Amino acid sequence: MKQPRTPSSLHLTIFLLLTLLAGCGYQNGMDHRLADLNRGRDPGRFRRTIAIPFFENDTFEPLLEKRISQIFKETFISRGWKVESNPGRADFVLKGRINLYHRTPISLNLQGQAREYRIQIGLQVHLQQSGEKRFETSYEESAEYLAQSDAKLSRSAEDRAIREAGQKMAGILTDLLLTRIIAEKGQETNR
Repeated sequence: MKQPRTPSSLHLTIFLLLTLLAGCGYQNGMDHRLADLNRGRDPGRFRRTIAIPFFENDTFEPLLEKRISQIFKETFISRGWKVESNPGRADFVLKGRINLYHRTPISLNLQGQAREYRIQIGLQVHLQQSGEKRFETSYEESAEYLAQSDAKLSRSAEDRAIREAGQKMAGILTDLLLTRIIAEKGQETNR
């Protein structure tokens, strides 16, 4: 008669080690300290990292700076950039000031109430690279939305228009960085 096999101590140790590693938050990947070491070894190698602090809001629209900053971060991430929270670890720092916010009715209903609005957002941006200012420019974008009788639905439509205008500005800026700054950086490293 055969006796049942008991797991060996080696199997038990491996199982416990794997369980411990799975539960302790072990992550397979590169830590930011390793990235900093690589940057120190190869300072000429270009990395697309950018820090985007909250933009300043010079308008009376509440929380606009938070929404526009978030839209810019999402756009840069979707275009392959790594967005850092610490400006010291980023290749570029993008600072902005929202200096224009207009909500203008562009069509009326038969009762004379606004049926459709145009949102216009103006933004002034400063791009810094390694502490020195690379360029400063201004953008204005607009988007339209239909007003609803329900205030919540109307606000939701307005938020979508703000997002659309912000995405247009962020897209223009990321394209400018790819064509102007990165192209210049590529020429510098080829010399």
